[in-house]
Amino acid sequence: MRALSDGLAAKSRRDIGSARACWEPLADEGDPRAQYYLVNLYQDECDNRLEAGLMAERLMSVANGSNPQAQYYLGLLFQYGRGFERDFDRALDWLNRAADGGDAQARYRLGQMYRHGFGVLRNDTIAEEWLRRSDASVSYDETEYREAAE
Repeated sequence: MRALSDGLAAKSRRDIGSARACWEPLADEGDPRAQYYLVNLYQDECDNRLEAGLMAERLMSVANGSNPQAQYYLGLLFQYGRGFERDFDRALDWLNRAADGGDAQARYRLGQMYRHGFGVLRNDTIAEEWLRRSDASVSYDETEYREAAE
């Protein structure tokens, strides 16, 4: 069996296929470190629109393992329709799971969604609650919310 370090070495060489081959079996066995590395790898892959459908399905299995970071990224995929059909209800579900699991980015995103009415009914009270619960160091370009809400 390959080790986590083999996957890290492969990723540093930009050998994504080998990194995935190292981490996927470990993640399937429930190794949280391998799940964490895969989540980051899938995020990078989906950002580049490489194998978005396959990555989204694989990310779904990691997210179902109660990994808040995976749940956050899965929420984004549903929110923007990458690898799945765009589905705000499913995006909201996954982002809520991530936020409840302690993911500050998910809390911030939920706050912004409610603040700008992006995929949800605008609600300043709920927005402020999520933003208050998020980490103050988390911030994003709010342009995407303003443009999407218009």
